[in-house]
Amino acid sequence: MNQWTEIRRNDIEFHQTFQPTEAYITKIMELAAEQYAGKKEEISSITGIPTGSQKGKVEPHIYYAAYMGLIHFTKSESVYQLSLTPLGEIVMQEDKYLFEDVTKWLCHYHLTEPMTGAYLWAFLYKVLPFQLDMPVSPELIKKKSTETFLREYDFGVVKRTYTEGFFKNLQVLEWENALLFQSNIYRNELKYVYAYTLLKSWELIFPSEQELTVEQLMQDLAWGKRFGFDETEMTAVLDELETEEILRLNRQLHPCTVIRISEAKEILSKLYSEII
Repeated sequence: MNQWTEIRRNDIEFHQTFQPTEAYITKIMELAAEQYAGKKEEISSITGIPTGSQKGKVEPHIYYAAYMGLIHFTKSESVYQLSLTPLGEIVMQEDKYLFEDVTKWLCHYHLTEPMTGAYLWAFLYKVLPFQLDMPVSPELIKKKSTETFLREYDFGVVKRTYTEGFFKNLQVLEWENALLFQSNIYRNELKYVYAYTLLKSWELIFPSEQELTVEQLMQDLAWGKRFGFDETEMTAVLDELETEEILRLNRQLHPCTVIRISEAKEILSKLYSEII
């Protein structure tokens, strides 16, 4: 039914059984800042991240860092070549140890990006039907994931990432038996996170379009969903971004459309500027 049906199993299960760990991602970013190239065993020796012949935490954390938008990597004959992305460079300058909510939201957003993120994480927001603050049953998750990936997958690591791990403080998901996508409201310290992620997804999915509908932002970009915004809250956020002259709203149409007048790269230096 979509581009994920032909993906190799290893690409979906890159994380093995491991959640992302801030300290390990920081170590990977430090190597990427040096344009490091080496095998996983060498990376393990330098960083202290454990690895083994078959499993280990080095390779999953390289993938986590990449899917979170922090690094680029290539792999040739077991050698990983690492480098920072423009976003990774800003995070290294401002929040190297991945402590701030700004950083966590950026990582969450990139990890759940359907085109460039991690497939099981992106599935939640792009494929799984849900309404905010309404439970999604395990049966529906099983049904939709089997339709999407042509087999059933264990979402245990994804679940723990939000309920006890890397993203716990964001309170974006509740997941005991049923899954609950929690609603959220605009936060001023995240203003430029909202702007950057909107423009980034827009440039990725609709690079030649200067004007989109609110429905396209919600459904095609899955932008508001990933912050827990319903359409009303998302419109309020767009109003704020218009005030900042990041975009324009065409209110002559109903519902209004959104006009892009900025680029994501112009927002990078502002991402942490509203933290008090």
